Amino acid sequence: MTGKVRIVAAVWLALCGVAVGAVVLTTRPWSRSFSLKPAAESRYQPPSTAGSFRETRGARPAPARPGGYVGSRACAECHAEIYGQYAATPMGQSLASVDEAMPVEGEQAATITPPGNRIYRVVREEGKVFHSEVTLDGRGDPLFDLREEVRFVLGSGKRGRAYLINRNGRLFQSPIGWYAQSHGWDLSPG
Repeated sequence: MTGKVRIVAAVWLALCGVAVGAVVLTTRPWSRSFSLKPAAESRYQPPSTAGSFRETRGARPAPARPGGYVGSRACAECHAEIYGQYAATPMGQSLASVDEAMPVEGEQAATITPPGNRIYRVVREEGKVFHSEVTLDGRGDPLFDLREEVRFVLGSGKRGRAYLINRNGRLFQSPIGWYAQSHGWDLSPG
């Protein structure tokens, strides 16, 4: 295929893509009208633990963060019932800071020793959670001990949890995870 034929083919494909996109955008009903029913008419039944989250955590709005973000708890003051129902669901507990996360991990501390020359630890000190990775030399002496404070919890704990570490404004997943099936700490897949 010559250069001119490739250019013509690329332009033709791009025009076909634009045409198909225009047809899809003009014929697809992207928005649907709906009405909000009062709570009494709703078929949704809240979980039996719907009120417990509000009672244990309180419904006070969070202070504003940089950029004006106040978090979902700011909505609880006016929408307490909806907030309580959502907060009791696993999706409502899927991301939280360490100090706000509902504790589901049975073990407060753990040491994980996979095959090889590394040791992983979970340590709780003064309300903070630390994950550490220790690499050992051939004699079993530590070469380095990387200890990081865990800032965020991912997951409700129904199946497990992952943990995020904040390094200079960037989030990284800890290699340590908690698993509900084994009710214990282990390395995250991959």
